[in-house]
Amino acid sequence: LEKELRIEDIEGLIKSTSSVPTYTPRYFGEQEVHYKSGTVYRIYKYIRDSWKKIYDSTEFTSKARAWRTPIQTILASTETKIQLNTESYDIDSEFDSTTNYQFTATIAGYYQVNACASWAGVEDGKSYEVSIYKNTTIMAASRIHAGATSASANLRINVSDIISMAANDTLEMRVWHNSAASQDIASGEAYTFLSIHRIS
Repeated sequence: LEKELRIEDIEGLIKSTSSVPTYTPRYFGEQEVHYKSGTVYRIYKYIRDSWKKIYDSTEFTSKARAWRTPIQTILASTETKIQLNTESYDIDSEFDSTTNYQFTATIAGYYQVNACASWAGVEDGKSYEVSIYKNTTIMAASRIHAGATSASANLRINVSDIISMAANDTLEMRVWHNSAASQDIASGEAYTFLSIHRIS
């Protein structure tokens, strides 16, 4: 059945305060409250006899993406940090793309982390790896053993994970290979990068 819209419904929808509502809704329209002030936007909803915050534009803003340019030469059998020196974005200024080439979390939470390394030419029968490190501990890694069909071709390796982070924990991307000679990591925003988004 359709319900006649009351002035109380409209008044219950928009609020000028950001605090959680404390009243018990009298009408259907009062069961959801929107708050907006400048760029801050929040939504509260009355669910199962209590108010829940279902959206907050100030939460989960932590996100960064950085990539490598130009190519970076990697010595054989030497785990090496990729110097991600160019940023696609860094919303909360947490990525150091000039000195340490790493992300430092300012807020504890769970972070979606994606790393991609493109090797510019590989050697038949050798292994190539990309890994994600939290502080000094390896958290995720992907290794590919190059076959004859991939020899001398570019080889793209991806690895991703959801990583629990405390404030001031760091994330960085490292690579390794066991070719007979040094190998190059390809340059480019689409080829060698690390992206990090806080998801909860």
